[in-house]
Amino acid sequence: MAETLPGDGRAAHTAGMNDHEVHLHITTPDELVALIPYWLGYHPHDNVVILAQRHGRVELGCALTTDQVGQADVLADLADMLSTRVGDAMLMVVGYGPARSTDEAVACVEIALGAQQIDISLVVSDRRFWVRSAGERVEWSPGHRFDPRASVAATAAVSAGLQVLGGRDQVSALVAGPGADDRAIADAWRTARQQASAWSPGQREEFLDDCLTRSVDHAEDLSRDELTQLGALVQCLELRDRAWLAMDSVGAWRHQQLWLAVVALTPPSAAAPVLCLTAVAAWLGGGGAVFTECLVRCEQVDPDYSMLAVLREVHDLAVPPSMWKRMGRDRRDRHRRLRQPAPPVIADPQAS
Repeated sequence: MAETLPGDGRAAHTAGMNDHEVHLHITTPDELVALIPYWLGYHPHDNVVILAQRHGRVELGCALTTDQVGQADVLADLADMLSTRVGDAMLMVVGYGPARSTDEAVACVEIALGAQQIDISLVVSDRRFWVRSAGERVEWSPGHRFDPRASVAATAAVSAGLQVLGGRDQVSALVAGPGADDRAIADAWRTARQQASAWSPGQREEFLDDCLTRSVDHAEDLSRDELTQLGALVQCLELRDRAWLAMDSVGAWRHQQLWLAVVALTPPSAAAPVLCLTAVAAWLGGGGAVFTECLVRCEQVDPDYSMLAVLREVHDLAVPPSMWKRMGRDRRDRHRRLRQPAPPVIADPQAS
């Protein structure tokens, strides 16, 4: 699965990975190279990153592995998606990895996308980069040395609180959750399920709303018991949707952090709703890597989960976060028409 980073009219110098927008001015290729990890949320390696910009604004971004670049169908799908979504936008293509193989990968992407639409293409290896679009080639050009820590854009990103993980494996670890044989997790989950089953529908909604207010609006850390209780509650589709509809782009990062904490305490058999909630928050906040990894793991634990189908479509069509208000409005209208009380018992996924 290629990782899409639906931009939504972000400025080319903007990294909106948090619950606020951070404007980072790019004036040189080395600043573009330094900023891309903040866009992705991790340091890329063996990746080719493509950003589409029109009139100085990034409208869409995606990251392919170098293995995917060798697959003709992946490149064809990418070209079709970019043509459909951003039309005549100019493209920035940046490859990260060993110099020669990355140069070949970037060349493949250039051919697939059409050189006439590529504004700049770069190859980055260690702390050196080559500007392919200016005719530089790794075979004979020494390239340009750069220090990402000295970049004005990177310094501004760090000062603004944006974080970069060491690699894609660390992103996967964020959504890995506990093992199925973790007895402490299983015991805590059983207690939370029993507690939720004893509550009235109104009590469940009140607990969910209170946790969201404290965690998202007031940045409070919830207890392990409260986080586990949230995981049990959102097994109910109505409560899951209540949590989903509470999200917006302004508080997306805090919603993401909350549901990541719940993922860490939810057994695999019950993880799908929590992973999907995390994915929505990541999508709204521009966290393409977390969004994609949530879908990957959800497909592993429950490939037929209903909300996963919706998020697959968001991913595959690179739906921009600006569509969220309309999607949320449609969902609320559906709830008004079909509203039913929450079921008296929270289903135990272990029993199915």
